[in-house]
Amino acid sequence: MMLNANTMPTVKQLYSYLSEQIPSSLTSEWDNDGLMICHDSDTVVKNVLLTLDVTSGALKRAAELGCCVVISHHPLLFHPLKSITDAGAVSSRAIYALQNNITVMSFHTRLDAQKGGVNDVLASLLDLYDTNNFGPVGEENTGRIGMLKNAMTLHEFSFIVKDKLGSPAVLVTGDLKREVRHIALVGGDGKSFFPAAVDAGADVFVTGRASFDVTVDAPESNIAVIEAGHYYTEAPVLRAVGNMISKIYPGIIIEYYNSNPSVLL
Repeated sequence: MMLNANTMPTVKQLYSYLSEQIPSSLTSEWDNDGLMICHDSDTVVKNVLLTLDVTSGALKRAAELGCCVVISHHPLLFHPLKSITDAGAVSSRAIYALQNNITVMSFHTRLDAQKGGVNDVLASLLDLYDTNNFGPVGEENTGRIGMLKNAMTLHEFSFIVKDKLGSPAVLVTGDLKREVRHIALVGGDGKSFFPAAVDAGADVFVTGRASFDVTVDAPESNIAVIEAGHYYTEAPVLRAVGNMISKIYPGIIIEYYNSNPSVLL
């Protein structure tokens, strides 16, 4: 694809560029990501808003800022819609986007698996080296597993995770005095990756959220678990996507929106 950094792209050109960088071939079979809402693919893009979730707040902020494109990690349209009315939460957001000439594009599991995506960014923040892919069958390219430069206690590493991700708190399962160095991680909801982390011999499994069953099984599986919050383990990738856009289209104004719905009391 020939690109000219001196011109602003159309929606079609921006989506084509991002799809080259984050190919749909990496999307999980069960997922639904890509171009969610588009009223006019020939619209020239001057401002974009990046958000983890396409909430009503994110769309309203995009409209206020004059952003004609919202780029998210989580898909706006995930489950099939049987109707499009203002009575449904998702459909009402879709209607608002169309009414305000906002295109929505989402890069979900393909951004998880992509080199430099969600889990590579997470591994980099935690200063892991010698990282490799891991995961259950069909998603072997999604998770990351690597080493800390120096061994430390689970207690010490837990605070590093909390600090690096900006999490208000982390939920830790395991012996806090245990020495750890071999780290497996996956952003978001990682319960399905737990068996693969155990099989890989990781000392710690870091994820956004894990099921209660995982925390029950972890001590007997010789592995610790750190749950740092779904939002906090995935949101850092937004800056990477923003940089990806700015690299080829430096004239586009990049805005970021915090869509985190939870508050720790």
